[in-house]
Amino acid sequence: MTPKALIVEDDAAVRNTLARVLTSSGIQSVLSSSGQEAIEKIAEESFDVVLLDINLDGMDGFEVIHALRDGGNQIPVMVVSGRTEDVDMLYSLEIGADDYITKPFIPEEVKARVGVHLKVYNATHNLLEMNRKLRISVKEQIKQMDAEKKSVLYGLAGVARKNASYDEKHR
Repeated sequence: MTPKALIVEDDAAVRNTLARVLTSSGIQSVLSSSGQEAIEKIAEESFDVVLLDINLDGMDGFEVIHALRDGGNQIPVMVVSGRTEDVDMLYSLEIGADDYITKPFIPEEVKARVGVHLKVYNATHNLLEMNRKLRISVKEQIKQMDAEKKSVLYGLAGVARKNASYDEKHR
């Protein structure tokens, strides 16, 4: 299955450059120019990673991160921003971003970091799915063990009932 990325960037040149970088790595890109549009697309479609600018008109990147995390969405969010101050990077990570890349970016670095986040996201998703299946299996096994216990207890009760009249003379 081809991984799918949402690129949220108001600058068309940067947006298209990021799309070309990801496409060259075999990643399908969906483009968005605003935070609100990004939230709507995420509600409609499934994405494996989001590349998000902070400086957006209307709903900025910080608000997008808050909306995603407050809604329980754990999709990896990689901030790609021209803001180089440590406070912006730290705040992004504190509120739930998974990575922070500064502009101008190195295409190979973007490819490598996106690849890492896709691997981690897929591994986490696979572990959660295996955990879900394991819980179902354990529930089924417990149910089966309970049924077998009842069967054994009923069998023992029947034997005990038959032998209730047993005395010394009937050996």
